[in-house]
Amino acid sequence: MTPALALGTYRISGEELAAAARRAASFPGSWIDTAPNYAHGRAHRLLAPVLAENPHVAIATKTGFLTEATARCAHAAGVIAHPEIRHSLNPEYVRWQTDRSRAELGRDPELVFVHNPERQQADLATHLRAAFAVLEERVHAGHLGSYGVATWCGFQEKAFTVQRLDHLAREAAGGDHHLRAIQLPVSLVMDQHFAEALHGTGPITAAAELGWDVHASAPCTAANYPTWPPPRSPNSSAPARRSPPPASRPWRPAPVSRKSSLRPEIRHTGPTPSPRPAPRYPATRSGRSSMYSPPATSTETQRMAEAHQHAAEALGVAAQGPQTWGWQGRTLGRQAVHPEHGRCWLRLLSAPAEKAGGKLWEGTEQAALAFPTVRKPQLVGVYDWTDTAHAYRAELTEFVDEPVLSADPVLREEAELSTAWFSTVRATLATVAAVRTDRIAVRQEWINRAVPQFTGHPAPHIEVWECAHGDLHAANLTTGATLLDWEGWGMAPRGYDAALLVAYSQLAPHTAARMRHELRHLLDTSAGRAATLVVCADLLQSASRGDHPDLTGKLHELVERATQKQ
Repeated sequence: MTPALALGTYRISGEELAAAARRAASFPGSWIDTAPNYAHGRAHRLLAPVLAENPHVAIATKTGFLTEATARCAHAAGVIAHPEIRHSLNPEYVRWQTDRSRAELGRDPELVFVHNPERQQADLATHLRAAFAVLEERVHAGHLGSYGVATWCGFQEKAFTVQRLDHLAREAAGGDHHLRAIQLPVSLVMDQHFAEALHGTGPITAAAELGWDVHASAPCTAANYPTWPPPRSPNSSAPARRSPPPASRPWRPAPVSRKSSLRPEIRHTGPTPSPRPAPRYPATRSGRSSMYSPPATSTETQRMAEAHQHAAEALGVAAQGPQTWGWQGRTLGRQAVHPEHGRCWLRLLSAPAEKAGGKLWEGTEQAALAFPTVRKPQLVGVYDWTDTAHAYRAELTEFVDEPVLSADPVLREEAELSTAWFSTVRATLATVAAVRTDRIAVRQEWINRAVPQFTGHPAPHIEVWECAHGDLHAANLTTGATLLDWEGWGMAPRGYDAALLVAYSQLAPHTAARMRHELRHLLDTSAGRAATLVVCADLLQSASRGDHPDLTGKLHELVERATQKQ
């Protein structure tokens, strides 16, 4: 395999993009990877002068995603049905976008990727074949060199294979074709396809056998390997304490925008984006149940409020808006405004000084490193400190201006969720499940005790463990499919997150049925039924302590259905 590096432009801001491209162009054999929706739709125009100055630089772009402004133009041109569409493989749109990209770039691209085609739920083969036919037409017209498929989870979810793509391209071209490349995530965190290649299987090997290039996205997982896992002090199991960061320079995970390549060529082209644009941070959650309420005493409430204000001053933000309390008042969050990052969310955790650290304490920070491409709030800063009795951690994240499905974990009203929403959730769960970690969300020892006690059935022996969010419910999912609250992630039974989401949704039966149908690949298996049993034991245990008691009857019904199919 022959490695090569390229500049990926997905996570480079518009102001920095041209400078980064000029730097990349100074190296021989340079490639730049971009897309019409990058830099809020400005990437092509920002790159055009750099490409004009450096004709030796090869350029790859994409077709599929639309910004709001592009969608209005496409709708006005009659190539999409309505201006709310944000992804399309309609052949008229593919032709229109490819020509528009050529005009914006000021030159013909060497390569155009069909961008995340797995988002097309209905009749994917027909849409791919039609898109390939348009791109073949553009190759023959001399408007591009070749085309490919850039995917985030299409191979992993078995939406298609390299062999199937080759077959569809042959049908589109009527014989030999110009499909020459695939793009997929490859890194030390998302290593499934690389591991398959080492064993002579998977899409990388299949592409090599056809002589295709392989462009690898998300190669460095936010360029944070040197600090993974977070450092620990030599004489303690707790994380090493950071000194307070300067107010104007809070700690922030460094974004990656490089891409690279193995020959055939895995050309790393910076992270292929998660199926929707990068999020901002959590919607307010007023109206939660008593589970989400201030501490039991006014003294504790005042202590947390004062600590939150101290954290705001240390991180250089102005806290504003209503207070949002976490489970039993153990966390406190508020909107905040940062002079550089704009609207943020400032969340404070507190614990007795001797109990600080561990999975819940470190979860958000470690999730920022482990899941850089998952649709979640981006971590901007972390600030730790200790007083005489308590330890505190403040986490500053970007603000997501999207409402959650419910103010409470239990979904009690039906939700209208689109096919695209479920596609994004499935992609998120697949990405999370692929991560290797020593964090534990659920233990077999707990399963052995809790399942018989709370369900009356024997505990299943879990054979397949996968990484999970660990707290997937309606109060942690937005209408834009952004997933919040990552402190508890870790290894759990396969299908755990899907089972938890369905269980928490039982009081909205139509939505629960839709969720079960959309996640059936995880739930309608022996592993999925075991995960459902474990989840029901967990929630029945919580109900025995006074949380969501109205869910108890539905949980017992789920238990019976899961055990009847064992």
